[in-house]
Amino acid sequence: MKPAFLKRVWEVLLLATFLALCGCKGDDTRASTSAPPMALRVANTSYQNAKGLNIGPQILPYPATNATARAFGDFFQRGSFDLFVATTTFDPAKPPLEAAKGAFEFWRRQPDNTFVRDTVLLASNVGCTFPTKAIVADFNHDGKPDVFIACRGLGATAFVGEKSAVLLSQPDGGYKTTFLRLEGAFVSAAAADLTGTGRIDVVAIDANTTTFSKTTGMFADGFPIDTTTTAFILVNDGQGGFTPDPTLLGSFITDFTDVEALDLNGDGRPDIVLLGADGGIGQPSVILLNDGTGSFANLRPTMLPRASLGNPAAQDVVFIDHALYLSRTEGCERGKRVVQRIAWPNLKSTVVYTGETPSSLSHTGWMVPVTRDGKTQLISDGMSDPAGLVLR
Repeated sequence: MKPAFLKRVWEVLLLATFLALCGCKGDDTRASTSAPPMALRVANTSYQNAKGLNIGPQILPYPATNATARAFGDFFQRGSFDLFVATTTFDPAKPPLEAAKGAFEFWRRQPDNTFVRDTVLLASNVGCTFPTKAIVADFNHDGKPDVFIACRGLGATAFVGEKSAVLLSQPDGGYKTTFLRLEGAFVSAAAADLTGTGRIDVVAIDANTTTFSKTTGMFADGFPIDTTTTAFILVNDGQGGFTPDPTLLGSFITDFTDVEALDLNGDGRPDIVLLGADGGIGQPSVILLNDGTGSFANLRPTMLPRASLGNPAAQDVVFIDHALYLSRTEGCERGKRVVQRIAWPNLKSTVVYTGETPSSLSHTGWMVPVTRDGKTQLISDGMSDPAGLVLR
């Protein structure tokens, strides 16, 4: 056998081995790898991005004693719901001026549905002092989930105010934190296209109207803290930059505790639900139905019925089968939680849960609907108790 022939056989064998190792066949050099996972779509409202996931109770990776705001989204674009957490780290025993900033953290979901903290996605994890609520929406219109964090501050009074934050997705796959230019004691926020521009705006509740007046001049009574709250809209510039427009909402002399933006009457426009403390001395919960003008200032609010309880501060709301479910804290009994059902649009009110039956709802004010085996339940998104309130 000629040496040249042996050399040719050896070269063919080497080439075949190389093609086998790279997953190639002949002249087709395409690698036989599976397609990348499809990223999950971001809904148009923070309500749908929180209440429409149907993911059930979660194994949260941080101590339950930490006061945190959390939200879920496909932050890593892998087709699964990962976790965002805004933590508090201040020591209550120290003076408020010495309070440490909390942290903003992304947690990557694992195959067993546990979470592992990611330290790359966010360049700086410095957060706010007292986060109250985290909401998810696409604020910069790139198809990826962003996060708005409402913060209330910490001081000698209950609601001293601080700058809230927005985490915007970047072209390189990471996230960048930007703090708002205005201060406010933001106890809640919701996101939707409220002005009809196709951009996702934010409606926020400031528990200290004096802090908001530093920027807008709406309230200037000279008092260091107000007994009322104000709701206002932060208008999105399309890139995730927000400017407050106090003319888009009417003035309310009440104490609001939570806000959501969702479509109640099925016309495709987000309406605003403002939950009040409802202690029998005013403080009602109201609904503002979006009329498509891009402003809520001249709308007549729909007053929601009281819960007929002592100091039943509302903390969350879910809309299912033409009914609003409000999670409230029963102030007359320490630690007791109730759920009020308000039919829409006839506003018939009943209390459907009073805390006697063991449920995840007795541990937290946050509710999410979950449908399993044809049954819909209201549960907490934590794993303290997977049981919930069966609705149907």
